[in-house]
Amino acid sequence: MSTAGGQIWDIIRAVSEVATVHLKTLSFVIGVMLCVSQPSIVQSDSCRTRTVPVNVLTEKGEIVSEIRPESFRASFDHKPVRILSVIPNQMPTRLMIMLDASGSMTHGFRRYVGVAVALVESMPPESLIGLVVFSEKIKEIVPLTNDREKLNDELTRLQGGDHAPRGHTALWDALLAVASSQFEIPQNGDAIYAITDGQDNSSKMTVSNLERVLLQKQLRLFLFIYMDPKTAPMELQMEFASDIRELAVKTGGYGVALSTDIPYIPPGENKTLRVQFQHIFAFDLLKVELPERFEKNRDWNLEPRGEIRHDFITYPHKLAACPSAATR
Repeated sequence: MSTAGGQIWDIIRAVSEVATVHLKTLSFVIGVMLCVSQPSIVQSDSCRTRTVPVNVLTEKGEIVSEIRPESFRASFDHKPVRILSVIPNQMPTRLMIMLDASGSMTHGFRRYVGVAVALVESMPPESLIGLVVFSEKIKEIVPLTNDREKLNDELTRLQGGDHAPRGHTALWDALLAVASSQFEIPQNGDAIYAITDGQDNSSKMTVSNLERVLLQKQLRLFLFIYMDPKTAPMELQMEFASDIRELAVKTGGYGVALSTDIPYIPPGENKTLRVQFQHIFAFDLLKVELPERFEKNRDWNLEPRGEIRHDFITYPHKLAACPSAATR
């Protein structure tokens, strides 16, 4: 026992010999002082409590509803994560559609625009959707709105030849600009839908820095990629698009890739796209408590169990780092 600790107990013993009432009073005062001097013991860490969007999909491609906390098992750095609650999202979804109009998108550009049209048609009335057209820089932007007519007018102009594809591709720069300008205050379920070939040859922004921004803003990234086997082998095109496909999974989204050499199916009739659109607008919010703080973006694992153990789930595979002491 330290000298200071010994002195405290000597005082207590001395006082107890005089009067029991004094002892109780002194013990109470010491207890209060210890509690006040160690606030970190009783204060919770909000960074360890996260709320993330989650979708559960059956093997038949149907979205599972009415899921419960016990339907999941999670771990972080090989340590268990507490599942606190899971509830359906009730807030209107905010979505920015990003249409790549660079030179590499020349073949089949009308098909790309058709995907955007189908996505707008699938939006719930209360949702907010915006549109960005870009190549080496942003060519046009329609801010977040629930005015379908305004969005459809712009998409009709694009199908008619406005902003014909040309120039280099600054995909990472465009994603950063949209994340920063359209989602200043993050909201659960915010999303970006990029219609692109996934190749970037002009950005100043790096993928790692873009990842940090998207994770901090809790922005899900979804993709639609048309691949033309006449321009390069499919395997090579998938490799070119690997960075953005991996980024989508880390943020809680995913990509759909179709080849131009398969029979064309209108986007509104394509089951794969319909399911992806559902994932954007209909999801659950999973609240978890992590076992510890962390200073760098980190992977974690979420698995279905019980009745949904064979189902497919989408969720942000990577979590943003806790803020440093200097920024808290």
